[in-house]
Amino acid sequence: MASGIFQAASGRFPHFPECFSSAFRGTGYSSLNTLKDLLFNEVKIDRKFLGDSLTENAKIVLQEVFHMLKRMGKSIVCEGVETEDIAEFLKEEGCDEIQGFLYYRPMCEEDFEKLIHTPAA
Repeated sequence: MASGIFQAASGRFPHFPECFSSAFRGTGYSSLNTLKDLLFNEVKIDRKFLGDSLTENAKIVLQEVFHMLKRMGKSIVCEGVETEDIAEFLKEEGCDEIQGFLYYRPMCEEDFEKLIHTPAA
Protein backbone atom coordinates (compact mmCIF):
# COMPACT_ATOMS: atom_id res chain seq x y z
CA MET A 1 0.00 0.00 0.00
CA ALA A 2 2.76 2.47 0.90
CA SER A 3 4.52 2.15 -2.44
CA GLY A 4 1.20 2.87 -4.24
CA ILE A 5 0.87 6.16 -2.35
CA PHE A 6 4.42 7.17 -3.21
CA GLN A 7 3.98 6.22 -6.87
CA ALA A 8 0.78 8.27 -7.07
CA ALA A 9 2.46 11.25 -5.40
CA SER A 10 5.47 11.06 -7.69
CA GLY A 11 3.14 11.21 -10.71
CA ARG A 12 1.49 14.41 -9.48
CA PHE A 13 4.58 16.07 -8.00
CA PRO A 14 7.63 15.72 -10.25
CA HIS A 15 10.10 16.59 -7.47
CA PHE A 16 8.53 14.28 -4.88
CA PRO A 17 11.12 11.47 -5.19
CA GLU A 18 13.93 14.00 -4.81
CA CYS A 19 12.90 14.86 -1.27
CA PHE A 20 11.91 11.47 0.13
CA SER A 21 14.15 9.40 2.34
CA SER A 22 13.71 6.06 4.05
CA ALA A 23 15.14 5.04 7.41
CA PHE A 24 16.72 1.60 7.23
CA ARG A 25 16.31 -0.56 10.30
CA GLY A 26 15.75 -3.85 8.48
CA THR A 27 12.11 -4.24 9.57
CA GLY A 28 8.63 -3.07 8.60
CA TYR A 29 8.31 -0.68 5.67
CA SER A 30 12.10 -0.25 5.61
CA SER A 31 12.84 -3.94 5.12
CA LEU A 32 14.86 -5.11 2.13
CA ASN A 33 11.67 -6.51 0.60
CA THR A 34 10.07 -3.06 0.56
CA LEU A 35 13.18 -1.06 -0.44
CA LYS A 36 12.98 -2.31 -4.02
CA ASP A 37 9.48 -0.84 -4.50
CA LEU A 38 9.68 2.56 -2.81
CA LEU A 39 10.52 5.76 -4.62
CA PHE A 40 13.18 7.56 -2.60
CA ASN A 41 16.67 8.90 -3.14
CA GLU A 42 18.12 8.77 0.36
CA VAL A 43 18.40 6.04 2.98
CA LYS A 44 19.18 6.78 6.62
CA ILE A 45 20.98 4.05 8.53
CA ASP A 46 19.86 4.23 12.15
CA ARG A 47 22.24 4.18 15.12
CA LYS A 48 20.58 0.97 16.31
CA PHE A 49 21.86 -0.70 13.17
CA LEU A 50 25.39 0.64 13.65
CA GLY A 51 25.74 -0.01 17.39
CA ASP A 52 28.66 1.20 19.52
CA SER A 53 31.22 -0.79 17.58
CA LEU A 54 31.22 -2.69 14.32
CA THR A 55 31.85 -6.42 14.34
CA GLU A 56 33.25 -8.03 11.21
CA ASN A 57 29.78 -9.38 10.40
CA ALA A 58 28.24 -5.91 10.82
CA LYS A 59 30.87 -4.48 8.48
CA ILE A 60 30.08 -7.12 5.86
CA VAL A 61 26.34 -6.39 6.07
CA LEU A 62 26.91 -2.63 5.79
CA GLN A 63 29.29 -3.06 2.84
CA GLU A 64 26.72 -5.09 0.96
CA VAL A 65 23.83 -2.75 1.83
CA PHE A 66 25.91 0.27 0.74
CA HIS A 67 26.87 -1.50 -2.50
CA MET A 68 23.23 -2.30 -3.24
CA LEU A 69 22.05 1.23 -2.46
CA LYS A 70 24.78 2.84 -4.55
CA ARG A 71 23.87 0.61 -7.51
CA MET A 72 20.28 1.85 -7.08
CA GLY A 73 21.51 5.47 -7.13
CA LYS A 74 20.60 6.18 -3.51
CA SER A 75 22.30 8.59 -1.12
CA ILE A 76 23.33 7.11 2.27
CA VAL A 77 23.09 8.94 5.61
CA CYS A 78 24.28 7.27 8.83
CA GLU A 79 22.84 8.60 12.07
CA GLY A 80 24.14 8.32 15.62
CA VAL A 81 27.84 7.97 14.83
CA GLU A 82 29.90 8.42 17.99
CA THR A 83 33.38 7.08 17.23
CA GLU A 84 36.16 7.95 14.78
CA ASP A 85 36.54 4.27 13.87
CA ILE A 86 32.93 3.95 12.74
CA ALA A 87 33.03 7.30 10.94
CA GLU A 88 36.20 6.31 9.08
CA PHE A 89 34.72 2.96 8.05
CA LEU A 90 31.54 4.65 6.80
CA LYS A 91 33.53 7.21 4.77
CA GLU A 92 35.66 4.46 3.22
CA GLU A 93 32.53 2.54 2.23
CA GLY A 94 30.91 5.53 0.52
CA CYS A 95 28.52 6.96 3.11
CA ASP A 96 27.38 10.35 1.82
CA GLU A 97 26.52 11.99 5.16
CA ILE A 98 27.46 11.14 8.73
CA GLN A 99 25.56 12.54 11.71
CA GLY A 100 26.09 12.04 15.40
CA PHE A 101 27.60 13.04 18.73
CA LEU A 102 31.08 12.58 17.24
CA TYR A 103 30.53 15.96 15.57
CA TYR A 104 28.06 17.82 17.79
CA ARG A 105 25.61 17.20 20.58
CA PRO A 106 22.07 18.58 20.31
CA MET A 107 22.03 22.32 20.98
CA CYS A 108 19.59 25.16 21.39
CA GLU A 109 18.90 27.56 18.54
CA GLU A 110 21.01 30.34 20.09
CA ASP A 111 24.09 28.10 20.32
CA PHE A 112 23.54 26.89 16.76
CA GLU A 113 23.37 30.48 15.50
CA LYS A 114 26.67 31.24 17.22
CA LEU A 115 28.24 28.12 15.74
CA ILE A 116 27.29 28.85 12.14
CA HIS A 117 28.39 32.49 12.38
CA THR A 118 31.80 31.71 13.90
CA PRO A 119 34.58 31.61 11.31
CA ALA A 120 36.19 28.18 10.87
CA ALA A 121 39.60 27.77 12.48
